[in-house]
Amino acid sequence: MYGASKIFNYLLYNIIILIVMKLIKVKAIDCYVCTTTNNSLKECSDPFSTKNPINFLQKDCKSGRKNRSGLFPATSCIKISGVYDTTKIKLVIRSCALDSGSLTQDTELVRNSHCGIFRFDEQRMRGCISTCKEDGCNSARSTVVFSSPFIMAISIYIFSTCFF
Repeated sequence: MYGASKIFNYLLYNIIILIVMKLIKVKAIDCYVCTTTNNSLKECSDPFSTKNPINFLQKDCKSGRKNRSGLFPATSCIKISGVYDTTKIKLVIRSCALDSGSLTQDTELVRNSHCGIFRFDEQRMRGCISTCKEDGCNSARSTVVFSSPFIMAISIYIFSTCFF
């Protein structure tokens, strides 16, 4: 059986973590937002320069959420670049996205950075889907970084193994 002081310490630690998480204000990520086909909008094409005269940076980017109506603060920036297999049209999309919170990774675009063959607009494409979680990070190829819930889960695990 656990001692009362260990249980108290564990509960106090969890309460402090929850209070800190509530105090952190939700701010949407800043992402570049533009689309180009066959380099029709050269400023959006690769190589991308943040010094272009047209500024595509959208502050506090908002995105739709699966099975919900309205727009919500985005959690990730996204860049889709590729070529349609059938038409050979080159497409580059820079935007923001939101993890919908489903349990499986295969249905969440923001959790699936990869290069290769994928389907977009009901057509097969060859290219890359890149996601990232830092302001303005979709100007080039990016990678996924760990999120704060993951870090919190690890800290709770470490704390509980130290005290129990």
